[in-house]
Amino acid sequence: MSQKRDMRHPAGAFGYVDFHQTRIVGRSTDAAARGVNWLIATIDAGRVAILGSIFATAIELIKLLHSPALDALRLTLPGMLLLGRFFSAWDVIAYWLAIFIGYLIDRRIRSAATV
Repeated sequence: MSQKRDMRHPAGAFGYVDFHQTRIVGRSTDAAARGVNWLIATIDAGRVAILGSIFATAIELIKLLHSPALDALRLTLPGMLLLGRFFSAWDVIAYWLAIFIGYLIDRRIRSAATV
């Protein structure tokens, strides 16, 4: 099977695979983009901030768990980037502060757009 890449597609080389002249991935990528746009437009910024804070805190708390599998994953580059290596309460505070600032900016932009 040959694989074509169409750079004109909105997702570029990653969003389009042509197997025997049948577009498979392009349609699902477009649907996912529409779903994300709908979600962003309809969800409240406060809820996004709360969910982001919970997610960031959970990821940071995972650093307190130590098992041979997790420690082996943390030694790889993807594991280091996704999970991190050491817990720091300062990181949690920095995440919350950045999420709060993002929330304030989002509120200001949305209120300016409605005026």
